[in-house]
Amino acid sequence: SMQAILKLNAKVQAIELVHDGGLIHYQQDAVTHSLSAKCIVNAAGPWATYVLDNVVPQQKNIAVDLVQGTHIVLPIEWKENIYYVESPKDGRPVFIMPWYGQLMIGTTELLFEKDPAHRVPTPAEVEYLLETFYAYFPTLREQSLQVAESFAGLRVLPRSEENPNQRSRETIFLTDREDKPRMISIFGGKLTAYRATAELTLDRINSSLPARQKRANTKKIPLVAI
Repeated sequence: SMQAILKLNAKVQAIELVHDGGLIHYQQDAVTHSLSAKCIVNAAGPWATYVLDNVVPQQKNIAVDLVQGTHIVLPIEWKENIYYVESPKDGRPVFIMPWYGQLMIGTTELLFEKDPAHRVPTPAEVEYLLETFYAYFPTLREQSLQVAESFAGLRVLPRSEENPNQRSRETIFLTDREDKPRMISIFGGKLTAYRATAELTLDRINSSLPARQKRANTKKIPLVAI
């Protein structure tokens, strides 16, 4: 029977594409290992272009921008309401919603040009979100609330001169070849579309995989938190 093996804290050092698949060379616990695969799925998010640049033979890459989005959490017991508001500064959409017994506000759009591992919310982003919130709930400004938590994520968007808020959120797929691809890279998209993204990915690499009996209809079986 087939089984999946999960390798955590493993860093891919190089990928070789061979006749009918690929070889992945990775480092774990200061030791270099190798494994082979019929098809490699590069789903590294903001690191996807870095992974693709370390493939032999050299592969076509795409020009993308990393755009930071920051959220803040305020120590307010918020009820069930979720509000969609627009920043009075530039009209960007911002959500105000319950978050583990507190209140979360987000998000922002900030072009990011550093190492993805070093993303941090900027003071300007935090101030932007607070001012948006107080514009709609001015009486809460008097409470002098302190931000309980802040965190930032990165979107992968096609490079463009357009405002980041106006750019496409469509998922971009790149394969090394159309017939029996040895590697597929996924760029952009949204977390909420994960199910559709997984299906589209498998459609594109199906010719590289062995025949398999369907065991479950994942369109209808819900994911349940354990």
